[in-house]
Amino acid sequence: MGHSLGVLWLLTRRPEWCDRLVSVNGFPRFTSAPGYPGVPVRSVERMLARLPEDPKGVLDAFRTRCGAGRAPDDPDVDALRQGLELLRDGDARDIVTDKGVLALAGHNDLILPPNMMELAFPGAEVRYPAEGHLLPRNAPEAVVQAVRDMVPR
Repeated sequence: MGHSLGVLWLLTRRPEWCDRLVSVNGFPRFTSAPGYPGVPVRSVERMLARLPEDPKGVLDAFRTRCGAGRAPDDPDVDALRQGLELLRDGDARDIVTDKGVLALAGHNDLILPPNMMELAFPGAEVRYPAEGHLLPRNAPEAVVQAVRDMVPR
């Protein structure tokens, strides 16, 4: 189970950890590619370019957009850079093809394009339990139910 970038991180760093996947506002690739409707690469590159001079501003803008509130005063710049590079370059679409996937997506998610879940996880069940990008906060019961639905009986 992973949320947002955590899904991509899990699939690229620890694919052996899962034979089933609950993706909560997640993706196997974030940026667009031929035949894939991701976020434009330039959006992530702009954040990377601003990061050295204004890490708090970069993080605040993202957190505000997804409804998470203000960033801490001293964000970990190296961790942010690594996360942004993974958003820009990471691609686990070939890894996710053999997994059982249940994807939870938010209506009106301002981080992910609306049709990204269906195309990101072909053949997976996609549920839309609530609004936005923070389903663990906004729809915790739906997240718990998704995990229960994926646990073998």
